[in-house]
Amino acid sequence: MVIQINPINNQKSLNREIEKKVYNIFFKSLELLGGLNKLIEYKTLTWLESIVRAAYVKILKEEYLKTDEEIAKIVGLTKQTVKNILKSDKEYVMKKINDFEAIKKEEKKSREHFAGGLVNWAWELLKKGDEPKIMYEYYSQKSIENVELYTLPWSIIVLEKIKGIKYPIVSKKGLKEKLDNIKIKEKNINEILDKIEFPINNPPELLHKIKEALE
Repeated sequence: MVIQINPINNQKSLNREIEKKVYNIFFKSLELLGGLNKLIEYKTLTWLESIVRAAYVKILKEEYLKTDEEIAKIVGLTKQTVKNILKSDKEYVMKKINDFEAIKKEEKKSREHFAGGLVNWAWELLKKGDEPKIMYEYYSQKSIENVELYTLPWSIIVLEKIKGIKYPIVSKKGLKEKLDNIKIKEKNINEILDKIEFPINNPPELLHKIKEALE
């Protein structure tokens, strides 16, 4: 079975002003979770996509007064999912936030509810002037670029597929075995790997080179 990975619809059309606001709520959400390291510790990096999408939903609704239907088209979700994110309860997140193992066992629908509640909680704090300390204390501009890579929809799948691979990666053979049958933006993974220079020393470098190969 071929796995097709598409970018968030119309993401390029969103201007930098919106992106900055999304980053703000995204970093505040990460701070509430205990940082990116906690997601890595509990092997829940796949949550990043849900959090990013929820952040876009919240910003587009609250700051730009978009309708649920408009948001659904921009972010690549169903109208009902948009509604579910916006009405997600922060109280649910506050009760679950210290029990990652239990959350991991829940269905994807519950994960979206968690991401929505988390973003709604982060939004409330931001409106009170509680800015995300994690952004200023732990991330340089370079690491912000790395986080952007980690939140691209296709990057989540790639990271899941390459678990256990040893670095440095000196040829495409090992990657081909791990990423077999994946397509990113209509391109077969072999076509993408042919454009990449080796060795590759770490996951951020791999994501960066894939991104360059797609451009």
